[in-house]
Amino acid sequence: MCGIVGVVGKRGEKLFALFESLLKIDVLRGEDSTGVAFIDRKKTIVVKDTVLPSELIADKDYSEAKKGMSYKGYICLIGHNRFATKGAISPELAHPFTKGHIVMAHNGTIRNQSGLIDNRKFESDSENIAHSIE
Repeated sequence: MCGIVGVVGKRGEKLFALFESLLKIDVLRGEDSTGVAFIDRKKTIVVKDTVLPSELIADKDYSEAKKGMSYKGYICLIGHNRFATKGAISPELAHPFTKGHIVMAHNGTIRNQSGLIDNRKFESDSENIAHSIE
């Protein structure tokens, strides 16, 4: 089953170091993909791929997202390590998902996706949940 970690606090290297340690430890919950949502008052940036946390953290896109957080106050970081139970292992199906104003990471499997809006359009139940909420 997947793992989710998160922190909220004053932007700074201590906060990022704590979050990155949590994300690396959380790989025990899933090695199929890693994703991070950087959220502040002004914007949200999502970086995700089918790599381990240490590889994502070392990636140029992750570094740019980290620098791209222009708000100097409090930020929220959400990390997800996927253990694929439904849907392909691909960057598109890595979490977090962004649908409109919704940013979401999910742990678990919906056995009967038919109750969700537009359920036939989505390979991933998690992406379908984000779409349904939005």
